[in-house]
Amino acid sequence: MKLSKRERALVLAVFIVLLLPVYYKYYLTPHIEKYLSLKSKVETGSAELQRLEKAKENMTGLAKSIENHMEQLARLETVLPHSSKTDEIILDMEGLSRQTGVKLQEIVFRGTGMNEGWVEAQSKGKEYCEIIFSIKVTGSRDQVISFIRGIESFTRLFRMNNALLYRNSQVSGNTLTAELDVSAFALESDG
Repeated sequence: MKLSKRERALVLAVFIVLLLPVYYKYYLTPHIEKYLSLKSKVETGSAELQRLEKAKENMTGLAKSIENHMEQLARLETVLPHSSKTDEIILDMEGLSRQTGVKLQEIVFRGTGMNEGWVEAQSKGKEYCEIIFSIKVTGSRDQVISFIRGIESFTRLFRMNNALLYRNSQVSGNTLTAELDVSAFALESDG
């Protein structure tokens, strides 16, 4: 059976028309579904990535904030340390006396018992330890004044309660003696 040109064209057209739904259903539709699935995964991943980048920025900001707070806390601990150990105060005063050139004659601590040394801070409701001590130094007028200024400008919090300055009549020269009542502060008493 021989087909005419026209019949061949019609058979070819019918074959193409029948092939298009098969192509669409079995080849194109799965690829379209795969594309749409991948597109939604990319959009979900992109949204998740943006959320994670914002979280990373927040974490970086928080880390910097914590670092700043830790630096401030370290500075504050030098002003108001957690320790009320008297040997730290003695070392501070000895170092200051060497630095200013005065002769450190004596340091006497008063009220170092647990109950005697604690004072409640009324304004903030926090407790701190006040360590009261007397210190006696001798030196020239400039050295003694330099020692007193050193106490005032020290990183640790000190309060000068009383100062008695007099010339020492037993020692010749320009020697001055200073008897100072000073308070040092700490957050808690551990000895």
